[in-house]
Amino acid sequence: MRLRHCLPNTVLHNTVFLTVVVGLGLAFASASNAHAKTSRNVSHSYEKVWPAAVRFLRIDEGHKVLEKDMANGYLLFEIAEERKLFQGSVEVIRRKDARGRDAVELVLTIKDRPSYMEHGILDRMLVKIRKELGLPEDPPDEPEETEEDKKKEETAPEGDVVK
Repeated sequence: MRLRHCLPNTVLHNTVFLTVVVGLGLAFASASNAHAKTSRNVSHSYEKVWPAAVRFLRIDEGHKVLEKDMANGYLLFEIAEERKLFQGSVEVIRRKDARGRDAVELVLTIKDRPSYMEHGILDRMLVKIRKELGLPEDPPDEPEETEEDKKKEETAPEGDVVK
């Protein structure tokens, strides 16, 4: 007799719990799609990466480029998928890499699409850039200190700067 009274409550609690879990999962999934932003760093100069990125999106990926501004480092594009259009953008930001070489940060955003799409596009873009531009050049070597420079440092009075 007691088992009958417990059964409806257990089913009700499980249904409520499942509804809450599914609702939270959907809320988190839609939130991550709405504000996804993905970036990668490339150790090549801005002037080399910019045209490669534009060609990649337009030709290799087949996306429609809506607007591009090399001076300010952005381009807007459109992805046609499942009979819908999605807006995307790429920011190309000048940087220096850890070895002091010219580099850029590529920041890709696609509205209302999951972040794995951004990761895929950026990963394919990096493969294309490496294929076109090769490996980045080594940074220039530091000039070696000559005997004359060493003598100047040794004989300079304390606090003076030797040039």
